Amino acid sequence: MGLFKDIGDTKRAAKKLSRDTPPVGVRLAEMNQRMAAHTNALTSSTVGLAASSAQTIPTEAQVVSAEPTGHLNGDPIVTVSVLVLMNGAPPIPITQSVVVPAIQQHRLQPGVRLPARVNPHRIEEFALDWTAAV
Repeated sequence: MGLFKDIGDTKRAAKKLSRDTPPVGVRLAEMNQRMAAHTNALTSSTVGLAASSAQTIPTEAQVVSAEPTGHLNGDPIVTVSVLVLMNGAPPIPITQSVVVPAIQQHRLQPGVRLPARVNPHRIEEFALDWTAAV
């Protein structure tokens, strides 16, 4: 009798759980919202610009090396080493993981100069400017 009682208890618990759980569509919508929020947080932190664009200046970055490390929503995550070329300053080496739009991946070749934005007061706040990269 103990086995059948346990099966009955399990069925009752499953029915209660299914009554208390929102429908699949609602759960998927909530999950998509959370995933979008996490993606935005990851991409903004990966890009490296914690400062607003008012605190950053446009500049160029020369690619030294690029090494793929993973993917985020189909776009590669690449550890890129660059030399930030700011007017009146020596080149500044920076290595950072960035999410690269798949359509821009071919541009990460050694020696290529890419548009970038950098906070001149905090060089680690650096990002390749894919919107300006044509």
